[in-house]
Amino acid sequence: MNILVVTWLYAPLSTPRATRWLGISEALAAIGHNVTVVTSRCGSAPVIIEKKNLTVVRVGSRLVGPGLSRLRAVQQSPSSSISSVFGRLACLVNDTVWRRIYWPDKACLWRFSAIRHVRSLLSQHTWDGLITVSLPFTAHLVGHAVREACRARRWIVDVGDPFAIQSGAPPNNYRLYGDKNLRWELRILRAADAVAVTNTGMRRYYANMIGSCDKIHVIPPCAYMPAAASDPNAETGVQPDAVRLLFPGTLYRQIRNPRFLIRLCRAAMKQHAVKCELHFVGDLNDCRPDIEAEAREVTFIHTRASMSRAELIPTMRHADVLVNIGNSTEYQLPSKLAEFLCLGKKVLNVTTRVDDCSAEFLKDY
Repeated sequence: MNILVVTWLYAPLSTPRATRWLGISEALAAIGHNVTVVTSRCGSAPVIIEKKNLTVVRVGSRLVGPGLSRLRAVQQSPSSSISSVFGRLACLVNDTVWRRIYWPDKACLWRFSAIRHVRSLLSQHTWDGLITVSLPFTAHLVGHAVREACRARRWIVDVGDPFAIQSGAPPNNYRLYGDKNLRWELRILRAADAVAVTNTGMRRYYANMIGSCDKIHVIPPCAYMPAAASDPNAETGVQPDAVRLLFPGTLYRQIRNPRFLIRLCRAAMKQHAVKCELHFVGDLNDCRPDIEAEAREVTFIHTRASMSRAELIPTMRHADVLVNIGNSTEYQLPSKLAEFLCLGKKVLNVTTRVDDCSAEFLKDY
């Protein structure tokens, strides 16, 4: 089969969607399908990569790719020496102006380049399947615009998080676009031939939206474990006799807050004379001020910016306990849990609700 995948996020990024579709596209190519991935420009990554049965094409400007998020992460890293006026100005304009007016999300400008390129491919290929991937939601708008022209037999919409109800980490200005978000998410769900979600909570939510669950399928997070390079910095511990707890990923104050986890470590150290080190690897987001304030008071909290996959896997292997903070919603399942299971490490799962989908995923582990 000839399969076209449209996703804003792809390797070398290590985000959940990028990792998921790197693994799936390579697996499809390995069993003989011809896969073309249309994605965004990313740093110095080649514009076109061709392997056996797999072609990756990067379109759009680097300025409208995921570069701003990476710039922010680097600038906020404790070890960063970047203080460029351009970097600070770009982040300031994005936070105070651009993100308040764009729709549907930060990938909105990439949409036009992606549509143009997909249409140009139509003169060279016919497609048996079209797959669009979110987050961000923009990729589904590309699919909606080219579906008829592609004449693909099936359009599959792969969803990491629902679009219209991400109140904890909104993709756009909900005051302006709340109703529009809901209309378009419903339109995409109805137009697609099949919808893939990661957990039963999201399946129930979408089934209520469209009045049926027949086209909605649960495909849980996929573990993609590339060969990890030996990393001399993988040993994250500072005290050799301490229990090292590692949380890899992104934090959000409203939906994935580390406050109770920190209290738990304090209590363990005080009541049971246990030495703990709590390591956060990734984007602290709007939890950064709280964590940095805690880190100034205690010595057991350590932070490190996002890592490449090759760095993160050995770092996770060296931890004593891998930590997951369950989301405050019933329909968001952290993708890293599949990797936790593959690594065979002890897992601490901190939940905030009785029907936590992380607990459901881990119940037999």
